[in-house]
Amino acid sequence: MQWLNPKAWLACSAEMAAFVADGNWLRMGQFAAIYAVVCYLSLASWAWTGAYLLRRAAVPAGVRLFNRAMAALLAGSAGYLLLP
Repeated sequence: MQWLNPKAWLACSAEMAAFVADGNWLRMGQFAAIYAVVCYLSLASWAWTGAYLLRRAAVPAGVRLFNRAMAALLAGSAGYLLLP
C-alpha cells in the first residue's frame, strides 16, 4: 500500500525535481530504482518490527516493557525539544 502514501509521492516528486531536474532519462531511471529499493527496504523493516512487537505484545510483561520504553522515548524527545 506504499504507493497510496501521499507523503511518499510528495517526497519522490520533490526529490525528482531536486536531483533530476535536467530531464536525463538514465538518471531518472537510476533515481527511481534506488528510491524503490530504499522504499521497500523501509517498508520491510516496519513490517518486521511490527511482527516482532506483536509477538512481544502477547505477554503482559512485554506490553508493560514496551509502554515504558515508548514513554521514556517520548519524554526524551520532549526534553530534547526544550534544550536551547
